[in-house]
Amino acid sequence: EDFRDRSAKSAGSLRFLDTDTERLVANSTSGDIYYQGDFQRGGAYDFINHEGLIEMLLPATASFELDARSVQGEVVNELPLRPRSHGRVPQQSIRKSLLGTVHTGAALVRATSFSGTIRLRKQ
Repeated sequence: EDFRDRSAKSAGSLRFLDTDTERLVANSTSGDIYYQGDFQRGGAYDFINHEGLIEMLLPATASFELDARSVQGEVVNELPLRPRSHGRVPQQSIRKSLLGTVHTGAALVRATSFSGTIRLRKQ
């Protein structure tokens, strides 16, 4: 099995710790999704849930393009993000969607939730 390409689907919680996966699709219908570690350059990461928390605990050096959206929940970001298609966004920002670049945008990260919170935290 090629662990650089990984897909996980669950009704419960999913947890990823310091994975070297380059492509990840994590889909949970009613649980939380936790990701801790860095993203691989050129990688693509999709985090999808209906309700519950999507939390990413990332090193200060993490570099990625972010597309995070929660229909009824919120997106909370603690990382230095250059916004795309909005005006200037304060570093600590709470909103329903957040699009932009962290550092050089080396990976692509998409997080989508219907009513959950999407949280990006510094390690």
